Amino acid sequence: MYKSGLTLGAAFPNTISYHLGKILYGIKIMNGGSIERNRQLPTQWMLIQFSYLLTISGFVHEERQNRQANIILYGTYRRWWWRKICWFYTLSIGYYLLIGLFELMEHRLELMIIIPNNVEIINSRFGNFEPKIYVYTIIFFILHSLLFGMLQMCMELKIQSTVAFIINIGIMLSGIFSTKFILPCHLAMIAKNSSILQNTSLTIGLIILGILLLISEQITGRQLSKNGF
Repeated sequence: MYKSGLTLGAAFPNTISYHLGKILYGIKIMNGGSIERNRQLPTQWMLIQFSYLLTISGFVHEERQNRQANIILYGTYRRWWWRKICWFYTLSIGYYLLIGLFELMEHRLELMIIIPNNVEIINSRFGNFEPKIYVYTIIFFILHSLLFGMLQMCMELKIQSTVAFIINIGIMLSGIFSTKFILPCHLAMIAKNSSILQNTSLTIGLIILGILLLISEQITGRQLSKNGF
């Protein structure tokens, strides 16, 4: 079990598994509705997901206010929506590259700390999972962001960005604290998915399903922008 070396002066975690684990582990809700013992709210998990939605929020809604100028600029609704999708993926890639950079910097800073010879370096509880669980969870974590981000864009074609953001957060929170299986929120947390993702065939099928959902959102957004933009 991990205990802070900065607090006790006695132990440091395996930094790679620890930094990934503290983001991806999430939270496990017991059948009685109580939170798993000795677990805190997944603050980093929620912070990354919520701030991503906040980054996406408002861009489509703002352009709706200048629809005539934008349609003259882009020519057609289809072309306008394609530009929005390109912007969406470019922003998403940049966002997660930035998150990865921050995590690498945090990892490097820990390695630079001068640890006394009598301090033991131990594995954290997050290092007990198979590497493929980390890989799959990272895929679903990012896919989760993309699905909700695209949903945010689609909703902003019809409603205000603030309302769309609140609806998205509500759906996400219901998935975090639910005991039921909800795609893809549960799959983006190790605490909820560790037994599911042991089945490689099932996992690949769920990834394909998530990608198909993302594509269907883009098609839906194109139709909404054409008919109601």
